[in-house]
Amino acid sequence: MVKQPKKKRKLLPRLLLGLVTLALAAGAVFLIAHHDQWNLDTLKRRIAYRTLERSDTGQAESFTISGSTSDLYCILDDDLLVCSTQGVRLYSTGGVCYVEDALSLDEPAVEVCGDTAAVYSVGGDAVYLYNGRTQSGALTGLEGSILSVRLNSRGWLAVTTQDSGYKAIVTVYDSELTQLAAVRLSTSFVVDAVVSEDCGSLAAVTIGQEDASFESALALYDLTENQEAGVYYDLSPASTLSLGNNLTVDLFSGSPVWLVGDSALAVWSGSTVTSWSYQGLYLRGYAVGSQTVAVLLSPYQSGNQTQLYLVGSDGESVGSLALDEQVLSLSAAGHYTAVLTANRLDVYNKELGLYASLEGTDGAQLALARSDGSAFLIRGGSAQLYVP
Repeated sequence: MVKQPKKKRKLLPRLLLGLVTLALAAGAVFLIAHHDQWNLDTLKRRIAYRTLERSDTGQAESFTISGSTSDLYCILDDDLLVCSTQGVRLYSTGGVCYVEDALSLDEPAVEVCGDTAAVYSVGGDAVYLYNGRTQSGALTGLEGSILSVRLNSRGWLAVTTQDSGYKAIVTVYDSELTQLAAVRLSTSFVVDAVVSEDCGSLAAVTIGQEDASFESALALYDLTENQEAGVYYDLSPASTLSLGNNLTVDLFSGSPVWLVGDSALAVWSGSTVTSWSYQGLYLRGYAVGSQTVAVLLSPYQSGNQTQLYLVGSDGESVGSLALDEQVLSLSAAGHYTAVLTANRLDVYNKELGLYASLEGTDGAQLALARSDGSAFLIRGGSAQLYVP
């Protein structure tokens, strides 16, 4: 007689499967209920900062930095880059100084794209590149005085200079700092320029006149035609896109390229320009994240009444938020926007929902958002990491 298998032996696998299903369901319910605070970045922070000592509010110990709040501060590959008239310093999240270069920078400026930074002095003749917590290259003894330097994600540079005989010269260098191309303009000014992400085009913001009126335009140059490696050659524009009378005050490389103007935000996608108008409001601040730009507008040139907008790469507003406190600092990175007021730091997500908030910032004057949702708080002579 054949014995039938005992049914109770099947109970254990079924019980384990049921427990796993319940755990997954509970986890899903928790994530849905707390989707504003819990995401992949939350897990990354828990792993990355598991050994970092923090207070109950998420603040790490502050560390001393050489310099003052008048220096330039930015995030380079999650480290803190400080540029002053005396040189460049790079600090880790825990305050370890990896770079301390003594440089003469009368009017320091910095451009960061991806994991590379270009440091220069406006009016100077040298550009210093930083990557991998070290100085990775330099351009020195440039002809003319530097107006701006722009990087793309592949390490190509567009260096805009002013020299005798021309209103502006834009020179293109590849990632090996080989001089490839130049644009010499004698009839209109160039306020900024950038190489496209695919390195196939150069976009230069020009200022001229059209029918006795101010006219701003984006002149596009083809970097693929008639090019021989290592040969310096002049370019003529392949096409020109009008920006109207919107004066560009800043430019951010990437895909797309953002052009922050005094009356509108323009987006260059590679073939067209889309604009988002400020509707007569005053531009009080701006910051670029991943595929969005945070724009702070106000009906007044001063005062605390402001409106924060997030604008997407399609030139449409993603969301808006009314603010009734003085904004000391506005910063963006990844999908996060950090707003610092007198005694509070608020971090918003990509829909402008409140992601994290820190009460009592102890006199911080600057906040720098990082791509994982954390932020550096800068005070006179010190810096501190805040981790939600």
